[in-house]
Amino acid sequence: MGDITATCPIVTALPSLGGPTCLYFETPATADHNDTLVIDLTLYGATTIKGFLIFRHSTTNSVLVADDAATTSVSAAYVLTLTIGAGGTTDDKKRSGFIWVQ
Repeated sequence: MGDITATCPIVTALPSLGGPTCLYFETPATADHNDTLVIDLTLYGATTIKGFLIFRHSTTNSVLVADDAATTSVSAAYVLTLTIGAGGTTDDKKRSGFIWVQ
C-alpha cells in the first residue's frame, strides 16, 4: 500500500449552475490495489464528496473496465482519501476516474 498522490494529476471541470465540481485523475500504470490518492477538497472549493467512478486499463492504454472495489473516506479537515481496491490481480494497472465534489 502506497500513497500515489504525487504521481496522479488532478484536472477540474468547473460546475455549472452551482452543481458539483468534477475532478478527473489518472494514476501511473504501476498503481496497485490498496494504493491511496489523497486530495484536499478545500483546494477545489469543496467539503463533501457526491460520488466517484473509477476505471482501470485491462490492457495497456486500451480496454477500460469498471474498477468498482475502491473505497473513500473524508476527514474532519476535508481531506479525501481514495483507496484503490479489487485485489492483487489488478496490480500494475493504470486507472482513471471522476470524483464529484461540492
